[in-house]
Amino acid sequence: MRETEGKFTTFVLVMAMMLTASGHLWAQAEEDETSIVQPDATTVRLTARSTAIINGIRAELRGDYRAAGAPIRLNAQLENVNLRVGTPVAFCVLHNGVQHLAGRGRVVLLAGIRTAKIELEATDGDRVPVVTAGDRLQARQKKIAPFNLPPTCGSPLLVSAQFH
Repeated sequence: MRETEGKFTTFVLVMAMMLTASGHLWAQAEEDETSIVQPDATTVRLTARSTAIINGIRAELRGDYRAAGAPIRLNAQLENVNLRVGTPVAFCVLHNGVQHLAGRGRVVLLAGIRTAKIELEATDGDRVPVVTAGDRLQARQKKIAPFNLPPTCGSPLLVSAQFH
């Protein structure tokens, strides 16, 4: 009988320790959830997306802009573009009626898809333009050779998308 009482007592003590430890874990999980940084009113994220037929193929333009007081990042990508590999594409931002060259990307094969893109990061020392809702992201280059070398914001428009 004493042996059964000893096993029962040991079982109760082990369960009590497990419950106490799990209570600390639950409390820690609640602290972790409340310590997650939430975006505030100064954090801005805008996206742009549009498609257009370029040389018989539907291409997609996507843009992603982030700012927290000051511009942080601008990514622009023209995917499935029917231009030869190596062709430069200008990515421009139309802000308050004025075009600004954000950068130039070259058409490369990514997973077998012809894509041109730019990735601007303020932390890398890149100049990220200011973007507001309603501004337009533009991809510019001639559709056929001879191509503009280098393309500019005055080059023919391939596709444009509005930031929301």
